Amino acid sequence: MQHKLPEPNKEFIKSFLAAFDAEQDASEQTIVDLIYHFRENSNLSQIHAKVCVINSIYGTNIYATLKMAKHIHSLKIDHMLETGDPSVVEKIANLEVTPGKIRCFYSFATKYSNWHQPDKFPIFDSIVEKFLLQANKAYKFSPVHKRADLRAFPKYKYFIDNFISQFGLQEFNYKEIDMALWQYGKELSVVADEKTA
Repeated sequence: MQHKLPEPNKEFIKSFLAAFDAEQDASEQTIVDLIYHFRENSNLSQIHAKVCVINSIYGTNIYATLKMAKHIHSLKIDHMLETGDPSVVEKIANLEVTPGKIRCFYSFATKYSNWHQPDKFPIFDSIVEKFLLQANKAYKFSPVHKRADLRAFPKYKYFIDNFISQFGLQEFNYKEIDMALWQYGKELSVVADEKTA
């Protein structure tokens, strides 16, 4: 039996935000404290600390954390973050892991940007992506509807903004939207696993 997708209205977001806070509060606070003390991205050791903690808590699979920190340090991204320049996500994401080989750490780049400017950069996460694509299929809030489109940050931001507008969720910032949808998506995965066990 197919799970009926509930309308992601304000009450929906608030209920799953509460569930997320109950589970993840300590981990989230670690990053809050770190960003508060190391707001800028001009000191390599401070950037490295932020990369390590965000990578560890979110499991974004960056093994060369120092290389990523040096990469971010070289980009001089503070002005781009401050102004909400969407190109900063792609700049952070594309890391040369070995000479001539670029790997895209898209999810990490959205999270790193969002932690510095939660009102300007939505977070990309595969669990949230699945929910949003299902929601768009059910409620048709955006003409962007392919997974490949959501891997291009300007289109992903457009998609999220349409979602927020469609369901009147302007009181929540991008991080809160992500938290709630991630929590709901995780619970759906648990239910699906139980049904197939």
